[in-house]
Amino acid sequence: MPEIGEIRKAAELGYKGKDKYQWIACAGCGNERWVSIYRLNQVGYSGLCFRCRLKSYTKYSANSLKPSWEGGEKNPNWKGGRICCLDGYIKVFVTPGDFFYPMTQASKRRWGAYILEHRLVMAKHLKRCLLPWEVVHHKNGVRDDNRIENLQLLPDGKYHLSDNFLKAQLKRLVRRMNKLEQENRELKRLLAEVT
Repeated sequence: MPEIGEIRKAAELGYKGKDKYQWIACAGCGNERWVSIYRLNQVGYSGLCFRCRLKSYTKYSANSLKPSWEGGEKNPNWKGGRICCLDGYIKVFVTPGDFFYPMTQASKRRWGAYILEHRLVMAKHLKRCLLPWEVVHHKNGVRDDNRIENLQLLPDGKYHLSDNFLKAQLKRLVRRMNKLEQENRELKRLLAEVT
């Protein structure tokens, strides 16, 4: 058994890396363990083991080691229940008691889950839950513009794909036309300089 304060290399202890470890006792319960010297030198290191640190937090009950996290509005990190995704869509938090909760995505939690806002707006407008294969289309192509005037319900994804394909083809043709017009103006200018 090592003595308090003894230092060893990670390889000697069977750990990965090149750190050095020190044998210390927990300031709360007295349990002894190896702790990285890097960790010991960190600002704010309390010297407590994991269990003693858990007991010291007010969010944890004294009887169990499981956190008593609250979901939804009771959570201290609550920011209104509306988040913007990386792909430009907006998600809204819905609680299990909500009528539209069955429309939430796969990651359901006991206190609630998120739903895409444009689908929720259309469902509230129709006063029913949308079916999984129904697609809500943004007419102007702006994914965070969820006004009901900008939304269109399509019965299947194939209509949505054809609409998006036509819009993309039209954009490509407009860009090509603008490029050709610019080249045409440049050629006319060069021709005028030559003559």
